[in-house]
Amino acid sequence: MRILLVVLAALTLASCKATLEDCDKGCRNYYKLHYWETAEQEMAKLPESERAAFRAKKESELEPRMMKELDLCVNKCRSGADKHRVQCWIDAKTSAAARKCQNDD
Repeated sequence: MRILLVVLAALTLASCKATLEDCDKGCRNYYKLHYWETAEQEMAKLPESERAAFRAKKESELEPRMMKELDLCVNKCRSGADKHRVQCWIDAKTSAAARKCQNDD
């Protein structure tokens, strides 16, 4: 009976953990939302005539920058994030909503 309880507990915990695929999606969305929030703040300070070039530069820098940090985020996610939190990151439409996922347990 004791072994059965241990197995059930392990299965329950495993079913609460986020998948690798979901962690990847969640981390990518989280990163992009924060990246663009900062970029938009910087862009707002520029003259209108410089904004298109700045946006193009930021778009070209996004993927390489994100890839430098993606593995760490995914690994941390896999080791500790539950499905609810990761789904919150995936569904977030704003940086503020993604940050709120940290506190929504």
